[in-house]
Amino acid sequence: MNPKGKMQELDLWLLLAAVRKKLWAILAAGLAGALAALLLTWLLVTPQYESQVLMYVQQTQSAKDLADSFEVVVKMRESLMEVIRYTGVPYNHTQLHQRIHVSAVKETDFFQITVSGPDAKETAMLANAIGELLPEQVARIMEGTTVKAVGEAIPALYPSVPNYPNSALLGYALGVLAVLGWVLLRVVFSEDVN
Repeated sequence: MNPKGKMQELDLWLLLAAVRKKLWAILAAGLAGALAALLLTWLLVTPQYESQVLMYVQQTQSAKDLADSFEVVVKMRESLMEVIRYTGVPYNHTQLHQRIHVSAVKETDFFQITVSGPDAKETAMLANAIGELLPEQVARIMEGTTVKAVGEAIPALYPSVPNYPNSALLGYALGVLAVLGWVLLRVVFSEDVN
């Protein structure tokens, strides 16, 4: 309110003029936000790589129907301990369990085993070990069902996490919104609106 007690009306043109006047600060804040987000992502987020091995199911039921059963077999303590012994990785079965994901490939007799971790070569080695050892485990546990690895997992060239472009874009947007909000609030609450 102005001293005379009358409400000041905000003019859209006044707000746009304020934004235009401070456009350099808004864009600079966006750039600073993007750089800060990239730096924080680089410092705080450990890159994670994924390697996949594709498995074919030779069974009357589809892989989609059996994917949950295969995930149980893959993530059983005994299966994981066998993979750990085979590869010599310095993990216990709980740590390895957290790195494995099993999913059915839509409308097919295939399912995919994905291993994630901070070392691309190690994830490929683990995925290949699972692909090599799983058929024996499945044959022992699930009578009448056989699976076989199709192809070999290869080390990922790029990490799946973090996504640096998304981090930069988010930082840019937050920087722009913060300064834009500050500029608009200054106009709205200023005593001297000219």
